[in-house]
Amino acid sequence: MFLGELAKMFGCSPQSAHAMLKSLGITRKKQLAYSEASEKKRARFASRVKRVPLGKRVYVDESGIREHPQREFGCAPRGLKVAGARPGKCFGRVNVIGALCAALHLCVERYRHSTDSAFFEDWFENRLLKAMPWGEGYAVILDNASFHRRKALRRLARGKARLLFLPPYSPDCNRIEKSWANMKRFLRGCLDKFASVESAVHAHFLVS
Repeated sequence: MFLGELAKMFGCSPQSAHAMLKSLGITRKKQLAYSEASEKKRARFASRVKRVPLGKRVYVDESGIREHPQREFGCAPRGLKVAGARPGKCFGRVNVIGALCAALHLCVERYRHSTDSAFFEDWFENRLLKAMPWGEGYAVILDNASFHRRKALRRLARGKARLLFLPPYSPDCNRIEKSWANMKRFLRGCLDKFASVESAVHAHFLVS
């Protein structure tokens, strides 16, 4: 519900509605979910994941970063606007792929080409599977991107790990998504201190 709608409901100003919410300890927050997501499939996935020990869940994903990320918000005294500028031309994009097992990031790689099945399967076989801790019971959890070819990946993972695919429209079930959000927040704040996006990403995952 918008603040103006709440104010209208109680017959007060938006400022009064905000003060009322603040006094009740209610803060503004929002977490969007896809309307196409199936609760039945999400519940089935959650049941399967619970059978895998926390320390043996390997979350895999890819993300993309613009070379010139923009700050989304600014601060100013009440009544003053914050002016910002952004370039109109298109800049390059850096892609990142990686995995998260417990609190450890594995095989984080930066690249400028597109992600296709050949690249992903090479990374999966020659980087991830070789870097994963040895032992039974590990599960690689990944989404349903078109380049995540199930048959090929199951063949590569046979005897090393099982595969669990996320339910459709459920990125929130992939814990590495928070790592990407933290990475982008870091880049927005200090990208200008690094020679390139690649070096900034490298520095972030060295200290995160």
